[in-house]
Parts: sequence; C-alpha cells; structure tokens
Amino acid sequence: MSIRETIQSGLRLFPGRMGAGMLAGILAFFCFSAWAAEFHLVVTGDLHGQAWALARLAPSIRAVGREAVRADIGDLEQGSFISSASGGLVMMDLLNALKFDFFVPGNHDFELGAEGFFRLCGAFDGRVLGADWGWRERRPIPWCMVTRNGIRAAVIGLTDPRMSRRILPVDDAEFTAPYRALTAIMPEIRAAEPEVVILLWHNGEYWPGGNLGRLLHEFPEIDLVVGGHTHEEQPGKRIGGRFFVQPGARGEAAAHIIVTVDDSTRKIISISSELIRPAAEAEPGLLKIITSHRPEDPEITKLDEPLRLPEPAEHNSAFGLLAARAMAEAAGCDAAIFYSSSRRLASEKRLTEAGLYRLMPYRNRICVIEISREELRRLLEDRLEYVRNYPAALAGYGFTFTIDRRRKLDKFSAPERVTLALSDYLASGSEIIRQLARDPARGFRVLPEMTEREAVKKFLRKER
Repeated sequence: MSIRETIQSGLRLFPGRMGAGMLAGILAFFCFSAWAAEFHLVVTGDLHGQAWALARLAPSIRAVGREAVRADIGDLEQGSFISSASGGLVMMDLLNALKFDFFVPGNHDFELGAEGFFRLCGAFDGRVLGADWGWRERRPIPWCMVTRNGIRAAVIGLTDPRMSRRILPVDDAEFTAPYRALTAIMPEIRAAEPEVVILLWHNGEYWPGGNLGRLLHEFPEIDLVVGGHTHEEQPGKRIGGRFFVQPGARGEAAAHIIVTVDDSTRKIISISSELIRPAAEAEPGLLKIITSHRPEDPEITKLDEPLRLPEPAEHNSAFGLLAARAMAEAAGCDAAIFYSSSRRLASEKRLTEAGLYRLMPYRNRICVIEISREELRRLLEDRLEYVRNYPAALAGYGFTFTIDRRRKLDKFSAPERVTLALSDYLASGSEIIRQLARDPARGFRVLPEMTEREAVKKFLRKER
C-alpha cells in the first residue's frame, strides 16, 4: 500500500477535521523518521595530557551511542606529568579504550620529535589523518570515508596552519598550506560523492593571514568544521552558510554533532550540536589504565629555597639565570638564552621529577649555533619586541643585558662571537635564527636527547 493509500484509508476510519489532522501529524512524524537518517560525531581536542578529565568525560561520550564516529583533533600529549612520562601513550590507551576512529595531530604533538611522534601515532588503533603534512617520507591518510546509518561522510584532517613556523627545517617535516592541501584532495572527495564532508582541523576560526569564512567560500563542499587549538568553546554556529563547532580544552567538554540526511534526496536536512560535559564520576576501566601508567617520582635534590618561575617580563630572574647556565653546560657552549612563558609557579624544597615538570612542562630541545655579538643583540631586541604582546621572560648566560623602562634593550655586553645554546621553541619562532641556521658555517644542530628540563635536572643534581 502506498503512502497516499494509507492516508486515504486512515481518513475513512477517522472522518472529520480533527481525525484528519491527528492522522496527518502522526503519519508525518513516522514518514520523516523513515525518510531521514542521523550521523553522530563526537570530538575531543586540546586534552593536553589530562587523563583523569578524559576518564570523567568518558561516560558522556559513551552515552551518545556506539554508532557515533569519535575523533580527537590534537594537542593530546603535552600538559601533564603522567602523560609526558609515558610519551603520551596513556592518552592513546584511553582513546583506544573509547574506540576512537580518528586522530588529527596538533602542534604540541609534533614537539615530541620524529621518533616520539611516530611512536604515539603508531599506538593508535584508529586512523591518523593529515592532508597537509609529511614527516621523513611518512605521510598519513589525508581523508577517509566512513559510513554510519547509511550516511557516507568524508572526514578530512588538517593540523595547525602555522606548523611550518613551529618546527625546525632540520627536522625534515613538510607542511602544506590548508588551501593547497584541500585543493589537492577535493576532486577525489567530490568523485566519491559523500553525503557529508567534515573537516577536523587543529585551528580556530581565525589565524594570521586567514579566516574560516574565506576558506569555506573557496571550498563549498565542506559542510561541517570542528576546530581546536585556541581552547575556545563554541557549541555551534554558522559561518558562511556552513557549520562550525569547537569543543574547548582539557577535557572540560566534548562536541556532539548530529547531521540529519534525507533518505530520498541524500541531502542534508539539518546540522545540530551540543557540548557534552564530564560525568560526576570517572569510568573505572579508564582509571585502571591511568594507574597502570603512573610514573615514579624520584627526588632530584633538596633546595634551601624553592625555585620560582619569573613574573611576566621579569628578565634575568634567578631561575632564568640558573636555567641558562644549565643549558650552556649541558650543550658545551659558552653562552645560552633561556626563554620561557611565565606561569608564576614555585617548587617545593624537596624537588622531585613531577615538581620540575610543573616548572618546565614542555619538551624543548636544546639547539646550538655560532652567532656574532651583533646577531645576538638583534635576537634579544626581536624577542623583547615580541614579549610586549606575549608576556615571557628572558635570561642570559655568557653575556649581560639590562632593560629600560620602555622594556627595550638598554645595556648589552657580549664577546665578539659565541657558541649559543637556545631552545628549539625559540629557534623555530625566530626568523633571525632560521636564516642563520641555513648557513653551514654556523654549525647549527639540535641535541635530540637533551631538553631544557633535562639540562636543569642534571645541573641541580651536580650543584646540590
């Protein structure tokens, strides 16, 4: 019996305007349910090693249902002692336990170095997506087709569009601009004829030199963007006629998106979203995984006074000078710059591995380069200009400098030429160092196994 015949038969059984209205409403509801299907997507991002937060978020993620596609959009590892000590593997074990389908690396994931990064990605049971990067001849899947409830969705992965400025050329990683990356894969996606095109992007609505509205205008095929990196929460809004969602950071929420598709036309009827929050209690099974990764916390040294990070723009602080000297000694250099964003933390007098991690949470490798006095001056002036907008602290070993009231370089004294130790974070973000590093005579090199934190730990143990 056809839909029309069913309605006519019902009208004979329920004559009158009330009966017809009621029957039409009921049939409309069931017809819509029969002619439409839903695609569910759950996304986390910028978890930053917060394993316990993910364990509390897990019941809410599972409640969405088994059919939901699950993805994480990067900055997974760096941010907690337990995660750092395991190389991020505790976080990957949690994603695997939750049956995540996709992982899109973020900028901090690449800071693990090539071997650590490949180890992290290799531990993931799902698929690593990345249309815009390759590392040491390894390239991830740029996009993937996934089917749920009969709906075929093309899922694309992009990392931070500024990665080419965040990683050193000697690391042999290649990053493609987002427009170029999407242009390369979009013909293939169009030919596959998905009902939905989803972009998982470790990036927010705006970035230097671009914005999401402009990008979506160039690629109208994209129906939904789930963003990250900026740590902002966006429960869902329209940008250029397309849908944008952002789950926030540190496990405080996950994004749940529902895409409804018409069964007959295969067109999107609607996209809706919400931010789902952690449950009152963590999932016990995930707590067992976390416990299995809990690291030892041995004592490094005992201190007469706690170590304290510098205040914003507090240059040549006691901690900064200690760290700069430690870097120079670890690298065998006669000078060093310590450059750190201030977090206003202090250690205990009994300094342990975890305590030092809280002071120095990032895995900044030490680099070495030959540099002249004038080039060192330019580097300091450049960084001082930068920290006017992004508060950070500088300290130097093997040279001296002072800052005037305008926070500009005042007095400066250094040898004619020095071998300088500095972090890869500073080196990659400085155009001066990036240019000098291209000159083989400068002897630029990275000490892959020596981080700022390891250098300070070694120094404190020796000087206890």
